[in-house]
Parts: sequence; structure tokens; C-alpha cells
Amino acid sequence: VQNVDVVNLNDVANALKPKYIPGEHVRITLIKEGESYGQGVGYLDDGTMLVCEQGKDLVGKEVDVEVTSVLQNSAGRMIFGKPSGVEVPQTGRSGRTTRQTETS
Repeated sequence: VQNVDVVNLNDVANALKPKYIPGEHVRITLIKEGESYGQGVGYLDDGTMLVCEQGKDLVGKEVDVEVTSVLQNSAGRMIFGKPSGVEVPQTGRSGRTTRQTETS
């Protein structure tokens, strides 16, 4: 068989998924705790996982989440965010919270 056009269904599915960019807001129900301390996890209608920093205490609730980053890899897409209006402390490579220090 020659000259047969082929459509990759994964490419079609990924093209149809909505695009999220940092700063956008998503309304989602957090359904479980995340792997790292304080995280909550929920899933969008298309199956995309959303990890919400400081979402542990919001598990079981519908939350407005501000997107902070999106990770796309061969296994799919993950969205990271924080509850709207909440300041999330920055963490260093060790995973520990970094503190701002005053200099005199």
C-alpha cells in the first residue's frame, strides 16, 4: 500500500486541548493531595493534571486556580498553579522555602 495519508490521533487530541498560559485562571475541584508538601491535585475535563500549590487544605473543594506554569512532555501535559489571590513562597532546588533576608 502506497500514498496513504495517516493521521496521528494523539496529535489531533493534543491540538484540540485548550491552551493555558501563566496568569490565566481555571476553576477546578481538587480531588487529592499532591506528592509534594501542601499540594492539591485536580484534573481538567480532558484529563490534564493540575497541581495546585497550597492546595492540600482545599481538597474536596472547587477552587479558582491561577496558572503559574505548564509542562508538556511525551507523557502529556501538566499544569501548575496556585489558589487565586494567594502568594506562594519560592522554593530553592532543595525544595525548601527560601527566605528573603534584609541587608543593612
